[in-house]
Amino acid sequence: MGDKMGAKIYILNEGTCKVNPFATRNFVYGKLTGRIPSVVTGGPTVAAIWAEECGIVYDSGDTLDRTVLEKNIGARKPDYVVAGHTHPDHFANNDMFPAARWFYPIGDEALESVLTGTGEYAKFSGLYQGLPEASRDTKKFERLDPAKLPEDWPELVDVIETDGHMIGHQSLVIRSADTPIEVNNIASAEKSEEKTVVLAGDAIISKDYVQRFFKGDYRHAAYNISFYDGTPREQTQRGKEIGSMARLFELVGDDGLIVPGHGKPFRLSEVRKNG
Repeated sequence: MGDKMGAKIYILNEGTCKVNPFATRNFVYGKLTGRIPSVVTGGPTVAAIWAEECGIVYDSGDTLDRTVLEKNIGARKPDYVVAGHTHPDHFANNDMFPAARWFYPIGDEALESVLTGTGEYAKFSGLYQGLPEASRDTKKFERLDPAKLPEDWPELVDVIETDGHMIGHQSLVIRSADTPIEVNNIASAEKSEEKTVVLAGDAIISKDYVQRFFKGDYRHAAYNISFYDGTPREQTQRGKEIGSMARLFELVGDDGLIVPGHGKPFRLSEVRKNG
């Protein structure tokens, strides 16, 4: 999958999110993962980029998606696995790629604390139960600095800091002015050619959240209910997430493709048209 000429993006798993964080939550998904408390309501989108002879997996997904990934990833293995953020459902399958370098956001505060059970975020360690032991190896993780990318990192892939959903979040923006970016959604069997693709992660949860954004319902457009719930940081993080969404909208434009963290790909033009 992939060649020298143009970028190819494969959506290996299409994310879901059963409810929004302000509704009564259905925790069946979380319970299946074996986490305590079981607050995960759906699995994330997993995507692979092949460009300039380099392979990148963005968000390796959750353990319940493992069979789908094994089927869809193919024989070629990525050089890099990038976690958009360090909630467990976004890097649980990192162990499927032991030869790759594992990256997480440069601004992250929580990873080592939750995986070792020490420090400020240790009380959330229960959320990380059920992860494969190899995916918990903190020594494998490296911070991804957008200003100091690996030498063979594809030039058309930009790392954008999109803080808000967590303290430390990163999205990937893929742009090609000349050769179209080929997008293959294996989950839906849809294909398209694009000039700009945003792998948003949880900076943009789904199309529903974007509709709330454009209606001015910023409280329900952001989904940062996690480590900060009920704390002074909650409002700050919510504001940052709204800012990150706006930045990604500017980068992708009306007709670029947005691949959200927990939903089907869409375009801003669709949201504006449908209100």
